[in-house]
Amino acid sequence: MSERTLIISDTHMARRDRPVSSPRLLRPLWEGFDHLVINGDTVEIPIGTDPGPSELIDELHELCGADDMALTLIAGNHDPHLSELRHLMLWEGRILLTHGDVLHPAIAPWALNARHLVRTTYLGLRRMRHHHRRLDDRLEAHRASARFYWTHLANNGRPFTALREFALRPWAVATMLYYWWKVPSMADELAAQHAPYADFIILGHTHRAGIWEVGKRVVINTGCFPFPGRPLAVAVDESSVCVHRIQRGRDGHYRLVPQPIRRFERGRGGRGHAPPPIPRRRATDPAPATDEPAAS
Repeated sequence: MSERTLIISDTHMARRDRPVSSPRLLRPLWEGFDHLVINGDTVEIPIGTDPGPSELIDELHELCGADDMALTLIAGNHDPHLSELRHLMLWEGRILLTHGDVLHPAIAPWALNARHLVRTTYLGLRRMRHHHRRLDDRLEAHRASARFYWTHLANNGRPFTALREFALRPWAVATMLYYWWKVPSMADELAAQHAPYADFIILGHTHRAGIWEVGKRVVINTGCFPFPGRPLAVAVDESSVCVHRIQRGRDGHYRLVPQPIRRFERGRGGRGHAPPPIPRRRATDPAPATDEPAAS
């Protein structure tokens, strides 16, 4: 039996407005899978939340261990300390996973301190040899910028909430929308330079879920669990990539919508198709035929 991998991102546990207050709320998502990958921003950096980031990560490891679930955590810009892993390749290089903060030197170009982050990123790149050829160097420079950002917040505090920042700087909204529009093409350029054989690139970071076909590649953003929500999950096995919606139940637990919104077969050169809808059987319709013998 082939291994089934589930990919999500941006759970942002330990965030003040956290919808994911415990990894237990995510547990129904990985039922039937063998490997869980959280593609960045699993937790928030700030210390003093209850429970804190380390306790939540320990709980996540315990749950996955109890379910015999392999767990891979990729570091994002909100948890750059969490893991040394910044990207992952699947399908022998046909699928590239990375959080997505590497696409722009400012990480979030609409942010209040975007200019400082650009400067920090470029300074980091200048210290590295062959940075224009190696993905690892680019990722490490962006992680250093993220660490600088969180260190600055720890020492100075955040002067405004995110919503107030947008209210005081309305042009930042236009910057963010323009960045969202550019992300698919920037992701394609990243793959062309550092993973030229990749048919798929799977991101998070921007909190804008979606699927785009750019040239021969498919760019998938799994969105986020906090605002604006509507996260997606990617299910990968040896023959296909399926994108599913995630729904939150009344009990607060997250579950996959069984029917994928897109399915891509391996070897299709990045060309996917929407699966046929499941026909609804009316009460008056005959039961579907099966190969099982009738009960005597």
